Amino acid sequence: MRIGIDLRCLQTSRRAGVGLYTEKLTQSLRAVGGSHDWLGYTNRWTTDTTGLPAGLPIRNYNIPSKFFNLSSLTFNRPQMGAKDKLDILWLPNWNIVPLSSAYKVVLTVHDLSFLIEPKWYDRRRNAWHKAIKLHNLLQRVDTVVAVSDQTKSDLNYFFKLPADKIHVIRSGYEVSELNNAEPPLKTPYLLYLGTVEPRKNIIGIIEAFDKLLDRQPDRRNLSLVIVGNWGWKTREINSRLESSAFRKNYVILDYLDESQKMNYLRHCRGLIWPSFYEGFSFPPLEARLFCIPVLTSYAAANPEAVGESAILVDPHNIEDIYEGLVRLLGTERGDPIQPRKWDAVAAEYLNLFESL
Repeated sequence: MRIGIDLRCLQTSRRAGVGLYTEKLTQSLRAVGGSHDWLGYTNRWTTDTTGLPAGLPIRNYNIPSKFFNLSSLTFNRPQMGAKDKLDILWLPNWNIVPLSSAYKVVLTVHDLSFLIEPKWYDRRRNAWHKAIKLHNLLQRVDTVVAVSDQTKSDLNYFFKLPADKIHVIRSGYEVSELNNAEPPLKTPYLLYLGTVEPRKNIIGIIEAFDKLLDRQPDRRNLSLVIVGNWGWKTREINSRLESSAFRKNYVILDYLDESQKMNYLRHCRGLIWPSFYEGFSFPPLEARLFCIPVLTSYAAANPEAVGESAILVDPHNIEDIYEGLVRLLGTERGDPIQPRKWDAVAAEYLNLFESL
């Protein structure tokens, strides 16, 4: 088969969940499905292939994203892969994409957070979500992959898709060896790892951590490290952070590469992840691979991901998060969970592709 992959989410060096998912799964698809012919699609205003999968043939439309999207919405042109005799086009995430009727389309949906609560996003991102016209895209594609039962449930709730159109293929999660890297801090710390945005409940984390240090002065040698891109609607988050009576106990880091992030994760006292909604939860699973205690929320896919191996709290209740922190700090490292190899995920995708 000739299989195309929309790689536009890899057109940035700062990769978060969807970008890392696409990067790792593309590598494994090519390794496991070597008998197939693979082709990647981008629309960079450059011929530079830095950051794209090595050795993968790339069809670049050489059109700036704004013009590409405008042409897509207005004329459904240029149709991705229309001239390449594709059998299947895989879309690793929903996007504005002009499609041809000449091939089958498989769409992966990670979450529907913008439908669950639009207030988690700013105007520009909500406008973008509307422009994608996800309902129309879901009607056009042949198969939808949901990364969790929660995402499948959300798809059924919002779009009433036929049961046989949605296939659950859970994401991979594994961590690389760190060769006994030194701890990044000399003092103990808790860790939040992810984009700084309203859905992640950063203000709730700050308020619960402040409460911990206020009520337990002997904990004031403890830091909270926040690692990740600062996303959208962060003014209130930053204001709450700067007004903290324990501001010196916060270590704010920007985007870190995978090896740096894993080093912070490996040496932390515990991971704090009480988000309001997730379609899938990478950091808690990665933490459990290192035997790190995890605090997360009852919300959405979090319990599905970590099961009974984490402390679950109500993300809307600061007192509950505080009590969860107390329990977290009293929890010893347990046994590691088993990783889910990306090659296993790729094998499930290939079986799906070959069934179409």
